Amino acid sequence: MPTEEDLAQNKQRKDKASSRKRLRENGSQTDEEFDGRHCCEASAKLLEMNDKLDKLLTLFGEIESLKTRLTNLEEEKKSM
Repeated sequence: MPTEEDLAQNKQRKDKASSRKRLRENGSQTDEEFDGRHCCEASAKLLEMNDKLDKLLTLFGEIESLKTRLTNLEEEKKSM
């Protein structure tokens, strides 16, 4: 025969299972994050990120050209 402790544990398990089920039925957490936000805000944020990425790509190109220039100068120095 189940003890009171066993019954209490069973009740806790059932409560946890039903709360997990309710969470899944209500939607994902990402749905809640975007409530009340306007699509223009997301678009503006994406444009801002795109601008920053473009700047980074430009800088990477400049770094590569500086590396090449440095290598050439080091070779020129060695040959002197």
